[in-house]
Amino acid sequence: MMFDNPLIKEIEGKKEYIMNNFDYYSKVRKRIEKKVKSRECINSYILEHPHNLSTKEWTEHAREGIPRLCEAWESINHEYPSDIISKLTPLGILNIGSLVDPYNDSFRHVRVSLGLKNYTPPSPLKVDYLINNFLDEIKSDKMHYIEKAAFAHTRIAAIQPFLDGNKRTARLIQNKILYENCLPPATIPVDERSQYLDYLEQSMAAYNDAEATNTPSEIKKMGPFFYYISKKVNNVLDNIINEIK
Repeated sequence: MMFDNPLIKEIEGKKEYIMNNFDYYSKVRKRIEKKVKSRECINSYILEHPHNLSTKEWTEHAREGIPRLCEAWESINHEYPSDIISKLTPLGILNIGSLVDPYNDSFRHVRVSLGLKNYTPPSPLKVDYLINNFLDEIKSDKMHYIEKAAFAHTRIAAIQPFLDGNKRTARLIQNKILYENCLPPATIPVDERSQYLDYLEQSMAAYNDAEATNTPSEIKKMGPFFYYISKKVNNVLDNIINEIK
């Protein structure tokens, strides 16, 4: 594992407990899949568009954007029935991004700014290299699959391969990794948006600093975001176990 995260051991124990209740586990799997296709896709869209939820313009955009996320989730599961980490390619990421936003027909060719204090996305000239590097890194045996899910979330959001839909794409891939490993999605409540973005910014900046200064210890500063994602998974498992009991 990359970090000393006590929640990973706790999550593994809870997952084992649920899987040992096979009949209930089968029902839970179906419910998790349904949740990702509906509630999680809605939540992921609102997380990026939290303002003016009651306006006509927002409603019109949401009617297009939310179904796109649901279709992207179904497509990912069809294209990668198992082990998305080993099979994902730059073209695969591009295809997922284009399902999230139809204008993502290629990786970006212009500079972008996230308006963050501590992180600036890389030059568009580096996007291809960074995507390939990310795919090599995520295959590392040193990372637990929960860490790989959070790492995918961080790196795709940080690289910003697209002009729009990057974090939505990142969360789809993150939740696919979790789902393949019999875990629920890491749903981030809309009222925690600021907290989520702070953790994500810290994680993106930590990776950048580690690479720029050749100081591996800086990677440890990604830990709070990884813990935050783990906590979201752990909370859902608690709810499931309470139902079993």
